[in-house]
Amino acid sequence: MRLVETPLLERIAGVLTFDEYAYSESAADTDATGTALLIVIGVGLLQGISQLPDTGLAGLWAEVGQWSALWAVWLLAVFVLSHALGCPCDLAALLRVFGLAAVPFGLGLLQELPWLGFFFGWGKWILGLAAASAATAQVTDLSKLSALGVCTAGLVLARLATIPLGWLFGN
Repeated sequence: MRLVETPLLERIAGVLTFDEYAYSESAADTDATGTALLIVIGVGLLQGISQLPDTGLAGLWAEVGQWSALWAVWLLAVFVLSHALGCPCDLAALLRVFGLAAVPFGLGLLQELPWLGFFFGWGKWILGLAAASAATAQVTDLSKLSALGVCTAGLVLARLATIPLGWLFGN
């Protein structure tokens, strides 16, 4: 059952402006789960496109796989950490808002640009972590600062857990 009717582009704009309503609406919209997963795959494709000149299609698909795995482990780490802190949440709702919060990571498309790529590379992580924190705070009872801590710790754990994928794909 669709609970809300805000178009996807408006929700994405809400994420980019850290609008709490966009997150709460996505958390409540049970039909948005597939859309959230498509956003994650789309972000992986955008990041993979930046690899095309160096590694071709193999690099593109490797990037999609690595990003999707990192995102999934990060999601699960945030879920477990929030429960450990006594702030349980619905995993499906967290998935929906976390998927939407992946939008800033699409800046990875521009991280290979000369001179500006450095800023886009760091920008995707800073904005993505901020969006994930806002999403987590919306779905859990964590304060925004606590959500930032949980998301940061979850991201570190996810990066460590997915290091073997980098070895496997040669990155």
